[in-house]
Amino acid sequence: MLRKPFFLLLSSSLLLVACDNSQPETSEQHSQEPDQQLENNNQSQDDQLVNLSPVQQVSEIDLDVLLADSQESESNSFTVSDETQNNQSGIDYSQYASIDEVIQDLIREYKFPSDQLGIMYSNFVTDENFELNPDWIIHAASTNKVGSAAMFIDLIESGELSWDSQIPFSEDYYEEGAGNITNNPFESSYSLEDLIYNSIVFSDNTAWNTLINYYSNNYGSFQHALIEKSGISQVSDEIYNLNYGSPRSLNEILKQVATDPKYEKLVAYMGMAQPNIRFRLHVDEGMATKYGQYEEGYHDTGIYFENGEPVYTLVLMSRSLGMIDSFMGDLNLRVNEWYHYQESKNS
Repeated sequence: MLRKPFFLLLSSSLLLVACDNSQPETSEQHSQEPDQQLENNNQSQDDQLVNLSPVQQVSEIDLDVLLADSQESESNSFTVSDETQNNQSGIDYSQYASIDEVIQDLIREYKFPSDQLGIMYSNFVTDENFELNPDWIIHAASTNKVGSAAMFIDLIESGELSWDSQIPFSEDYYEEGAGNITNNPFESSYSLEDLIYNSIVFSDNTAWNTLINYYSNNYGSFQHALIEKSGISQVSDEIYNLNYGSPRSLNEILKQVATDPKYEKLVAYMGMAQPNIRFRLHVDEGMATKYGQYEEGYHDTGIYFENGEPVYTLVLMSRSLGMIDSFMGDLNLRVNEWYHYQESKNS
């Protein structure tokens, strides 16, 4: 059973903003990624707090496709493609004795310093796990949007809110980027479902700001509740800075989302986000994901499903390595192929 969050009350007048009104990055490196350049977030929770929530431009045609997909995905019935079942990488997995060897070999291939990576992998079928710097505390960016959505679903399940509950909006919560909330005339309030949908599918920062402020004004410290939601213990006080996290905190929340039916709608929304990029570069079908970027941090998180059942969770957090989309895609591909290799041996 899920543990109820611990609420540390804050002043109701505190404005928490997930993003500010900075302009998108204009450097050549990010010309195809409409991420937001934001202030550094090393302040206490009593100051104005900021985070970076990268968003993906989606055309009206794409939105129609996503909405159609959501109807098919609502029941959390993910399938695996024939392409995934094949060995795309051409690697002979018989050379490896464990998932540790598979992932460490990939890190060596990319020549990445291991102290700039945090990875967690948990397989529900084989009980295999992998940890690299699991308690590394770093700004989690938009990856924490999954945990925040899960916290609101908990409130729905407890009867305190419903998917149709109207959440008050203030223009102070605005942050430019993608999403229906950000890019349409503002309303005085939005349904909780609209806010969760936009924050996950489009990484809508304005929607997320609205959720964070509502939670803080009505239930207490958002960040303390988020960390309590993860169930981790014996952590540094640094993790209680707004929107910080660790591979372990993110992975523990993913495991809850993957295995508890009450989060089916959240999983469906994650299945609509970021198609064919990062973790989903090579393994798209069956993946429910949410990525994030802040300054030198570049992260992705995901759950892999087959036949409607969760197979594994995967978290990657990185710093000072640049836009490592290729590594993200290869990491999930190797993990996925290793799992299928193991299953083929046992069949």
